[in-house]
Amino acid sequence: QHVVQFATDFTEPTYPIWEAVATAAQWWTFGDEDWDYDVYTFQEVPFVPSLFADSYALYYDYYVGGTFEYGAALWVMHIDQVLRDGSGQAGVDMWQGLANEGRDNDPDALDGILASAGLELGPLMNGIGRSRWLVGPRWDSRGLADAADWTRWEEVPHDSLILADLPRDHVFLPVSPMITGQGFVAIDVTGGEDSLWVSTDSALGNQTALLALWWHEDGSVGELEAHGAAPEIVLPLAGLDEVVVVLTNLGPADLDGDDFMYVPGDQVLHLEVGPEPTGTSTGTGTGTTTGTGTTTGTATTTGTGTTTQTGTATGTGSATGGGGTTETETTATGTSSGEDGPADSGKPRSEPAGCGCMSSPPSSGALALLALVALRRRQLRTA
Repeated sequence: QHVVQFATDFTEPTYPIWEAVATAAQWWTFGDEDWDYDVYTFQEVPFVPSLFADSYALYYDYYVGGTFEYGAALWVMHIDQVLRDGSGQAGVDMWQGLANEGRDNDPDALDGILASAGLELGPLMNGIGRSRWLVGPRWDSRGLADAADWTRWEEVPHDSLILADLPRDHVFLPVSPMITGQGFVAIDVTGGEDSLWVSTDSALGNQTALLALWWHEDGSVGELEAHGAAPEIVLPLAGLDEVVVVLTNLGPADLDGDDFMYVPGDQVLHLEVGPEPTGTSTGTGTGTTTGTGTTTGTATTTGTGTTTQTGTATGTGSATGGGGTTETETTATGTSSGEDGPADSGKPRSEPAGCGCMSSPPSSGALALLALVALRRRQLRTA
C-alpha cells in the first residue's frame, strides 16, 4: 500500500493519511479484522487534530496517542463504510484527490479527504463524531459494523452532565479541541419537558460543527447537526433519555490542509433548557432523515434537507427556510451489543510510537527499505 502511496504523491507530509489508509487497506485487501487494533489510541485523545495529528507530536507532549495515525483508520473506515459502499474505493479516491508532482502540496491531504467523502468539513466531522461515540455498549446501527464488538478501551472519553447542571457554559479540559479536534458531552435528560438549546461561537473566528445524538424512551434514535460561525441546535426533550453533544473545532473559514493544526480553539459550549420553540432549530447544514418502522409525534425543523422515510408516520411537521439543520429521526428496535456490552479485552493504554511502517515523510531510500520496515511493524504489533 505504501508503494502505491509513494507512487501517487511521494512528498505528502500528513501522517494519518499514510498510515490510516494503509491500515484500512489491511481490511480492503485481506479482510484483516485487526485493522482496528490501534483504534483505542486514536480515541483516547479526541481533542487533538483528528485528521492531521501523529504519535510523535502527541506522545511526548501528552503521553497518550502512541500509535494515533494507525488508529485514525476509524475515520477512513467511516468514509468508506458510512459515506461510501465499503469497497475500499474511498482510499483510492482519497489519494488521487491529493496527488501532485514534485514538492508542491496543492491539492493537499484535506482536499483529498473531502473529495473522497463528498462532504464539506463540518458534516464530515459530525459524522466521524457519531462513529467515534457509537462503539461497544453504546453501539447502534448508525455506527461502524465492527464497532459493536469493541470494548471500553475504544470508547471515546466524554464529560457527563444532568439537567440540574444546566444552564452551563461548558469548557472542555484538559485542552480545548484543536483544529478538527472534538469534545463530547453526555447529558442525562430523563424527565425533561422543555427543549435543549445548544450553541457556540468563536471570538477568534473559528468555524464549529455541532452534533446532538439522542435516544428516546420508545427505542427510537436520531440526531440534529449544525455547522458554521455560530451554530445552534434546539432539541425538544420530551420522552428522551440521553443526549450526546459533539463539538468539533473546524478552524478558520479558509482552512487549508497545510495550516498548523495544533491550535486549541476558544469555543465554549452553551447549554440551556427552555420552552419548546415553535420552529427555531437552526444551523448551517443540510442532510437526510432516514426512518424505518413507525414514527409518531411532532417535529419542527428550520433549514434545508432531504427526508427519506420507510414505514408509517403519524404527526405534524413543518419546515421553515433558513440556516439549515440536519435532523435524523429513526425508529430502532434495539442494539446488538447486549445490555452489559462485550468483555474487556485488557488492552493497555497508549505506549510510545514504535518503528511504524511509515511514521515520517518518506526519504529517498524508503522504497528499498519498505519490505524490511513492514515486517518490523508486524513483529512489533504482534509482540
